[in-house]
Amino acid sequence: MSPQEIVALVRRHLIAVLAVVIVTAGVGYYLKSSTQPYQDSATFVFTSPPSSAFPNPYASFGGSLVEAAGLIAIQMMNQQSKREVSAAGGTAAYNVGLQNSYNLEYPDFSDPDVIVSTSSTDPAAAARTFTAVTQVLERELTTRQVRAKVPAFNYIGLRILGQTGPLSQKGSTKRSYAGLLFLAIVAVLAIAGFLDRYPIRLRRPPAVAWIRRTSTSPQTKAE
Repeated sequence: MSPQEIVALVRRHLIAVLAVVIVTAGVGYYLKSSTQPYQDSATFVFTSPPSSAFPNPYASFGGSLVEAAGLIAIQMMNQQSKREVSAAGGTAAYNVGLQNSYNLEYPDFSDPDVIVSTSSTDPAAAARTFTAVTQVLERELTTRQVRAKVPAFNYIGLRILGQTGPLSQKGSTKRSYAGLLFLAIVAVLAIAGFLDRYPIRLRRPPAVAWIRRTSTSPQTKAE
């Protein structure tokens, strides 16, 4: 379809197009007036205990560490852990998950790394919840090893890397505007095309139709 045909299509169904523009403007105003969220995140690395063979704990990753990290990540997202985070002062939304080194279609969970993130419109709440999640996660890891009667010198370690602190997620608004504009264009073309193929014919009210018939009848003209 050429640009001239698109313009003609839009002009034929200008009312429907204006309705889409009004709805889009309303959604855009809502996005602009809404408060931007803050996110605090970091990577939690599960490490093997130091040994003579592997004095550097970062050089001795294994499958058991990945399983331990995955188990803790799942445990942190259940209702019991959420209550513990709340009791520790966490009020913001949070997420704990094993790091995916590839993508969603072909996930790769080969590293014992857990991503912890908190999100809130209040930066203080995001930071406070991150601290609460950290406390609960560390306690959960220690408790499980104690229950398993693991010797203290064989405990799995935990290192926090790259904590960001509360950062404003301003970039998400730009992506939202771009997505909203794209959806508006698609909606305009789809609605205009539909109305072009299936035009809506409005019926005249019965009173109007009766007046038109009586005004054009022979008797009325003779009078």
